[in-house]
Formats: sequence, C-alpha cells, structure tokens
Amino acid sequence: MNILGIRFFHQNNFGIKLLIILGVLVFSFFVGQYIPPKFLAYILILILGVGAMLLHIMNPLLGLLAIIAGGMLLKFDLGTGTGTRLNIVVILLPIMMGVWFVDRFVRQKEIRFVPSRTNPPIIMLVLASLLAFGIGQLTWFYYARQAPLLSQLAGLAIFILSAGAYIFAANVIGSIKQLKVLTWFFIAAGMVIVVSRVTPVIGGLIGGYLPRGATGSLFWVWLIAMMYSQLLVNHKLGMPVRFALLASIAATLFVAVYLGYNWKSGWIPPLVTIAAITWLKYPKLRFISIIGGLAAFGLIAAEQIQSDQYSYVTRLEAWRIVLSEIITVNPIFGLGPANYRFYTPLFPIMGYWVEFNSHNNYIDIIAQIGVFGLLAFLWFALEVWISGWGLIKKDLGGFGNAYVIGALGGLVGMLVAGMLGDWVIPFVYNVSLNGFRASVLGWILLGGLVALQHIYVTTQDNSEKAS
Repeated sequence: MNILGIRFFHQNNFGIKLLIILGVLVFSFFVGQYIPPKFLAYILILILGVGAMLLHIMNPLLGLLAIIAGGMLLKFDLGTGTGTRLNIVVILLPIMMGVWFVDRFVRQKEIRFVPSRTNPPIIMLVLASLLAFGIGQLTWFYYARQAPLLSQLAGLAIFILSAGAYIFAANVIGSIKQLKVLTWFFIAAGMVIVVSRVTPVIGGLIGGYLPRGATGSLFWVWLIAMMYSQLLVNHKLGMPVRFALLASIAATLFVAVYLGYNWKSGWIPPLVTIAAITWLKYPKLRFISIIGGLAAFGLIAAEQIQSDQYSYVTRLEAWRIVLSEIITVNPIFGLGPANYRFYTPLFPIMGYWVEFNSHNNYIDIIAQIGVFGLLAFLWFALEVWISGWGLIKKDLGGFGNAYVIGALGGLVGMLVAGMLGDWVIPFVYNVSLNGFRASVLGWILLGGLVALQHIYVTTQDNSEKAS
C-alpha cells in the first residue's frame, strides 16, 4: 500500500515519531486557545504526562526534540493565578525527566548517570540551590518581606531544571546519529525564527504565533555556535549544505547585530562565540587572535559604555549594593532563590528606594545560593571545558569534531552572556521562567558534549575488547 505515502511511514519509524511530536504540539496549541483556563492545568498535565510516556517508550530523544520545538516555536503558557506563567518547557521537561527516572528505577533497576567529571559539580549546584531555599525561609532583614513562596519555588525550579536538562540530555543521547538529529533539528527550528525576522511576509504570517522569551541571548549564542562550527570544521558537508549554513549565519548575524544593535546581549555573546570557535580551530593563530580580540573588546566596550552610560553606572551601583550590603548577611549560602530583590529597597540606588535586579548572572547566583553555589557553577563550567578540550584532537568524524568545538565556543559565549544579564540561569523577576525557553538550549547542548564523550569512550573500549 503506497497511497499518500502510507507505506513510507510504515517503513520509517522516524516519520511516525515526528508526526506524533507535531501532533502533540499542535493539539497543545489549540487546547491553550480554546479550553477554559480553570480546566487547562488538569488537561495539559494529563496530555503531556501520557505524551511523555509514549515518547519515552518510542525513543527518549523525542522528548528533547519536543522540548526544543515547544520552547522555540509554540506560543503556549499556563497561568497560575500568581502572576507567574508556566510555559511548555517548564512543564514538559520535569515530566520527561520524571518518566526517564521512573523507567531507570523500575524497569532497569538502577539509577546511574553517564560517567563524567561534570557530575560532581552539577550535583553540587543542585544541592546548593536546595540548601539556599531552606535558608531562604529565615528572616534576614526585619524591615523587608521575603519573596512569595511560589516565587521562591519558581526560582528553585530554574536552578534544578537547568541542571536537570543537562543531565537528561547527557544520559538520553546514545549515539552520534541521535546527536546529529538533535543538532540539525535545533538549527532548523532556529532558522524558522530568523526567517520570520528577515522576511516581512513570513513574519506577518507566523510571527504572532512564535513565543516571547524564545530568543534570549543564549538562543543566538547556540544557534551561531552550532552553525558556524559545522561550517568551519565539518569537512564532510557538501557544498549545498555549506552554502545554506553560510546564508543562515549571515541572516542570523543580520538580525542579531544589525536589527538588534541596541540590545547588547543579542550580538556581543554570539560574536565572542565566533571568535572562540575560530581560536579553537586554528591553534597557530591563537596568540594573534587573543591580541586582536582584546583590542576589539576594548573598543567595543568603550563605545557601548559611552553610548549608554546611565545603564552602565546603574548596573555597577546595583552590583555594589548586592555584594557589599545585601549578601554580606549570609555570603556562603545566599539568601534563597528570588529573595534578594525584596531586600533591595532597603538600600537606595542612585537616590531611589526601589526594587531592582543585578542584571548579572554571577551576582544573581551569589545573592540567591551564595559563594558555595557560584563555586559549583564555575567548577561545572571548568569541567565541561576540560572534557571538551580532551576531545578536540580525537577523531570523532566531521560532525563530532565540529560539535566539540561548537560546544566549547558556545560555552564561552554563554559565560559572557552571563555578565550581561541573567541569561544562563534566569532570575525569576527578570528574564523569568519565560526566558528559560532560551537558556535551556545551552544546558541541553552542553549535555550533548558529555554524551559525545561517553559515546567515544564506549566505542574505544569496545574496539580494544574486540582486538
């Protein structure tokens, strides 16, 4: 039977699985549009719970694809009655993680993570956030209230889900083929957004259906990282694919740099990512690139500071207040997720007694989960870099070698983005849960690096045993 391609889908399981993903996403969209809000939560949890189990049974990788597609392309969120809205990512990710965990515990009778030197620091980051949440229930300033409990839970969830996305990706991706599917799927979904920005006709048709928050700083960092590294390093790509990547990179930079020039978080981290990938690819040019990069950074920084001095000065003042006034009451373990914003009115900024955010991920981390949490995060970043660095000279094939360099370049861009705002671990009162749509991409793709390392080590071990 070959009517309407039915035979193709019977012979191609991937086609069936892809249709299921698209069907779930489209159905979720219409549910969000037409079902009364008071019934929406129960229906959504039921749908996603059943869908997550089906996806996991067929292939756990499909869960990651659904999270990426839903976060980037599905304008759907759920009101909680508290001013905080839950998007598809923060609903689907914990369900997928829970199904995976139960499957490991019930069916496989074990809970074991893929071996990686990044496991201790990522677990330490989770423990730091849990400890800080408990400490955050204490009264640190008698003349200021704490964040509402739901806001604290949302802040805690962002820390845990960030780490969870990384662990989930590292353990679910089991082959180079799966990593390829994930990477090219992400690039294709990202280009839907870019094309909608550069083509008025397409933008008018689909722009209103794309979610806000999906194009945070890390979206641009990782889209550029994955495309540029494949173009530069993957020698197995054909010319049509290379031309398509080159055009896609040009369109992405046009949107990020030209159309969004006033938004520094949208173009500075991606340009740093390009520089880092180039530096990694060409070892002989590293010294020259460092000198040139520092000079370019100095010029750009001076120009940006001069063009927006008020923002620069207020940020420095916000950092000073948080570090020297607020966090000093408990610098080691922090004041708990989301709490520090409610303590800021006690300390005037530029003469105003108002609530404010630090707009800096590292200061946010210290304020929320303390120096202990910041050290865990920096330790994690260091171990990811060391793991990737150890793979650079290995023969992983065109795609694999490109992925390693792209992931390391993306890590550098990710860390730079953290200096410009809470893009890596969103602060619940600034980038918020909605911004997790974009930040989760970095955690998933870094998890892919660990999966790639495990695949390579396993392959090498099997080769040695066979010989």
